[in-house]
Amino acid sequence: MLHSDFLPTSYSANLRNTYWDLFQYACNRVEAFCPCNKLRVEIRHVLDGGPNWSLKQNPEGSSFATIKVPVTHDDHGVIFHEVFHSAFHFSPLWRDHKNIKWGDAFCDAFRYILEKEKSLNSVFVGDMEAWMHKPDTEVADESIQNTNQGNELFTYKPYGSRILNACDPSAYYASFLSIWDERNANPSHSLETYFNL
Repeated sequence: MLHSDFLPTSYSANLRNTYWDLFQYACNRVEAFCPCNKLRVEIRHVLDGGPNWSLKQNPEGSSFATIKVPVTHDDHGVIFHEVFHSAFHFSPLWRDHKNIKWGDAFCDAFRYILEKEKSLNSVFVGDMEAWMHKPDTEVADESIQNTNQGNELFTYKPYGSRILNACDPSAYYASFLSIWDERNANPSHSLETYFNL
């Protein structure tokens, strides 16, 4: 991606550069999940708004992604979540429709790990850690209840917290990558069963 395609130039150079550095960091970390871009969808534009990730098509049929992130001074980590959508989409887990709802959960887990690596210590980190300390039965009950209510805020964090609890806290990134590889090798297996939900 060209720096000129990254966020509107109306923002201050410092704020744009902060987001640009975090974007590059996230893309480099995703490279381990999608080596040589074999499964990764190229992110061609980053705009203000959302947050969301959307898939576009070139006239010749190839795909690329556009992401939108709300540009703020206190929630930079949202860009990590949106970048990881380009790893999840087109992966075997995404193609198995039983696991589609776990996409944002994996994105949230990835965001948490990178926020910890970069010492961002946002409100998101505290919220996720609160979910991580809840027992599986409570998380499952609240997830089902809030999924039925269409409450996305609570739908993703409980599932993301189970992914993180399955990781080794002393090596979050490596163990998250190991779980990712294992689950993508067996995409038809129930993630709810694997993560005790």
